Amino acid sequence: MIYDADAPIIARLVWDWKKKRITGDYIHDGKNRGKVKRTISFADGKACSVGKGEKQPTCYSVMIDQNIFYELTDARKVHAVSVVE
Repeated sequence: MIYDADAPIIARLVWDWKKKRITGDYIHDGKNRGKVKRTISFADGKACSVGKGEKQPTCYSVMIDQNIFYELTDARKVHAVSVVE
């Protein structure tokens, strides 16, 4: 679940650390569906991703608590929460 978007976004994603990419499907605001394909990297202790056509990566600190994966902004606000299966 992504918390800081203009409307709820729920996604089922695969983070492939070896291939350095995130792929999957999302639903935005309960009706708009789409595909996710982003390249991932790591910089300054953060997980970063960039999508097609984006010039700058988006980076978040990552905190893992058992099977819960939190992405945090620089202001330490929750961007997204994922359940690792």
